[in-house]
Amino acid sequence: MIVVVEGPSAAGKTSWVSRFDTRIAIPETGRVEPPPALSPEGRADFWVDKNCPRWAAAIEVERVYGAAICDTDPLKLHYDYSLARAGAGSWEQFELSQARCRDAMERRHLGIADIVLVSLPDDTTLERHWRSDTTRSRRNFELHRRLTPAIRDWYDALAHLDASRVMWSFPAALPDMVTRPCFDLRLFDAWMRSLPREPL
Repeated sequence: MIVVVEGPSAAGKTSWVSRFDTRIAIPETGRVEPPPALSPEGRADFWVDKNCPRWAAAIEVERVYGAAICDTDPLKLHYDYSLARAGAGSWEQFELSQARCRDAMERRHLGIADIVLVSLPDDTTLERHWRSDTTRSRRNFELHRRLTPAIRDWYDALAHLDASRVMWSFPAALPDMVTRPCFDLRLFDAWMRSLPREPL
C-alpha cells in the first residue's frame, strides 16, 4: 500500500509521517528551485524528473515493507493546478505538466497512490502551526495558504471518481491495507477532465 499525506504548508504532514517507522517514510523533496531560464516545457520536465525518483522509492519501500508513506504526493501535479487557479501560474504550464505526468504514468514512473490522506486546517490553525515551527522558514507560506481551496478541489475530484482513495483527515493509525491500480490512465484522464477551473 502506498499512502500519500497531503495538505497546505503547515498542515502537519511531516509531523504525522514522523509518527511511523522511518523505514517506510518517503520524505518530501525539500526546497528545490528550477533554473530561472527554463521554458514551460523544460519546467514541466524538471519537476517530473524530480518527482519520479520519489515514486520509485515508494514502490521499493512498499515491496520490502508492505507499505510506504509519502510526505506530499510524488505526482505533485496539484501544485501547478493550484497556482493556475490562484492566478500565480498559468494554465499552459499545468497542461504541459499534466501531459508529462501522464507520459510518466504510462511508463509506470509515476502513479496514483492507493490512499491519499488530506488535512485542510483553517487559516488560524495554519498560521499557528507556521509561527510555532521554528525549524522551517516556509518562505512561501502566504501563497501556499491561498492554494488550500484548490487542493480541496483537486482531491475532491479524485474522491468523486474513487471515494475509497481519499480520506479527509490524518487518522490516529495507518488505514487498513489495500491496493488499487496505481497506473490507471482512464482514472487519471477522468480526474483531469473533472477539475474545476474557475479562479479562486
